[in-house]
Amino acid sequence: MSTRKVIYIGLGSNVGDRLHYIQNAIDSIHYGIGSIVNISSCYENPAIGFEGDNFINLCIKVRTFLSAELVLAKLLEIELERYINRTVYHPEFGVYFIKELADRVRNMKIEIYSNDHNPPHFHVKSRDGSIDATFRIDNGVYIQGSIDGKDRKRIDAFYNDERVKNLMKEMWNKSKDDRRRLD
Repeated sequence: MSTRKVIYIGLGSNVGDRLHYIQNAIDSIHYGIGSIVNISSCYENPAIGFEGDNFINLCIKVRTFLSAELVLAKLLEIELERYINRTVYHPEFGVYFIKELADRVRNMKIEIYSNDHNPPHFHVKSRDGSIDATFRIDNGVYIQGSIDGKDRKRIDAFYNDERVKNLMKEMWNKSKDDRRRLD
């Protein structure tokens, strides 16, 4: 029989609503890894080694029955699920993209790829692959892909929040040169 272990996990985010992303990660750790025993204070730190927004960092104490290897695998799953500063290799183009999760609407992820082509747009995807569509960032207009009418209305409602528009513009502009930036 395995015994419960105490582990410590450092968390941080410098994208969008940083506290929201950290809370989502803590929730995922609670449900997938073990009981949250304690959460440290939050600290704001500058990005080091690259240009970027300030990070919010903290540490959590967790009790778990999982092995170190399984904890690491679960943390990587959570990171991939949340796309917090996650780098992905695209085999066709041979370049790296950074996928960032702007938000979730029901079963849909709203993602922005920092190294993507113009026009500025965001991707809407579902886990089961039934939804895979793109929309313009500047006006929310549907560009292409598969999405049913009900989910399209949900994306329209999501997009009509001014804070959402500003966040997506900020995420798009973060890695663009002047000719590809949104005003």
